Amino acid sequence: VAPHLRPGALLTDVGTLKAPVHRLVRELASAARFVGGHPLAGTEESGWAAADPQLFRDAPWTLTIEPETHLPSWLRLATLLCGLGARPVPTSAADQDAAIARVIGLPHVLAEVLALSGLAGGPLGLSLAAGSYTSGSRVARTRPELVATWCDGNPGLLGALDDAIARLSEAM
Repeated sequence: VAPHLRPGALLTDVGTLKAPVHRLVRELASAARFVGGHPLAGTEESGWAAADPQLFRDAPWTLTIEPETHLPSWLRLATLLCGLGARPVPTSAADQDAAIARVIGLPHVLAEVLALSGLAGGPLGLSLAAGSYTSGSRVARTRPELVATWCDGNPGLLGALDDAIARLSEAM
């Protein structure tokens, strides 16, 4: 999109990880006024059938603030998001990515582990699976390519996994 942007145009995104996007925008669209954005809404479903007109109501939506952020552009975007019913959350790209590792990446990895552990229980185990298993493994049905965008390249995910493993070990 860089060749099509006027200098000073407000540019945002809705991708999960912010630090890589900030680097690319600085490189490829440095004349734009970029504010990284990430809506935290949705389910394991995707496509038109998963459309929900209330999807963003009361949902947090991170908006990055970096030293180069143009504050009037940030406020303009925040106002737009409030009009959608979302709650803008100011954050740096690095802090957002570290938090996302713990509240999006880690839950998806753990859900996948839970689903695979249940499958390893064989037909009897799966026939006995009730609400806690189905609730805990629900997000494992998310499209793998989406999960990869939340996990791959996020340096905070390994620390989050190490922390989860340490907490599990302490519980034993």
